[in-house]
Amino acid sequence: MQVLFTSLPGNIHPLMPLAEAMRDAGHTVTFATGDRVTPSLRELGFKTAAVFNRAFESTPAQEAVWAAAGGAAEMPGPEVIAEAATASAHATRSICFELLPIVAQVQPDLIVYEDATVGASLTAAEHDVPSVAVSSILLGTPGLLRRIG
Repeated sequence: MQVLFTSLPGNIHPLMPLAEAMRDAGHTVTFATGDRVTPSLRELGFKTAAVFNRAFESTPAQEAVWAAAGGAAEMPGPEVIAEAATASAHATRSICFELLPIVAQVQPDLIVYEDATVGASLTAAEHDVPSVAVSSILLGTPGLLRRIG
């Protein structure tokens, strides 16, 4: 089976156990991620495709929402949340456009993505490829759940 894993370079760690297990089971695993981690991935026996090399910098609004989700701050008002959502939508669009040619080239049977690259699911749907998310974003969620629970 041909499997495409995709992640922003800083969020790759949650994907590694599954990617290694799939590789060890004989599947062909390709990582679509930033240049700074592709040499290490190739050393581990993965194919790579360099994407996401422009900076995906968080906006102050996004940082405020993540701090609140992690329990480190109060939830900001609706204007800040809307601004964070707009920035996230732009990043999702960019991810889709960067992944479209990679998916066409690799022709995966499955796409596994970390949830900060939610655009990967849209790209998978465009190519009629099943996809599954591995959470990196939810690492901060326990603080949020404690506050609402």
